[in-house]
Amino acid sequence: MNKVMLPQIKMSFFISLAYVGLGTISVLSIYPSSPLYGAWVVFALLITLPVNFISVGIMYTNPTASGIVVIIQVIYFLLFWLILYSILKRRAQKRIVDENGNMNKEDL
Repeated sequence: MNKVMLPQIKMSFFISLAYVGLGTISVLSIYPSSPLYGAWVVFALLITLPVNFISVGIMYTNPTASGIVVIIQVIYFLLFWLILYSILKRRAQKRIVDENGNMNKEDL
């Protein structure tokens, strides 16, 4: 692994884990019978809607389908991580070009 990729992998992993994790917890807390149910669920669902819109639909149609929701959220996590990593990597490459004036393949 080169020196440019490692910070982007770590940062994209933790951002994805926090964002999709918040979405997963909020989807699993939709029903009042959940121990984590509260007013925060609506706000968390609105913030994380891009990564949990399918899971919300599944939970509303079948409240006992938490296993399926977790599987779907893991897939969303991996996709979100990949997308975020490619964005951060591209930004880091642009930063190297801006600092050096030209792109050095050895730095990537």
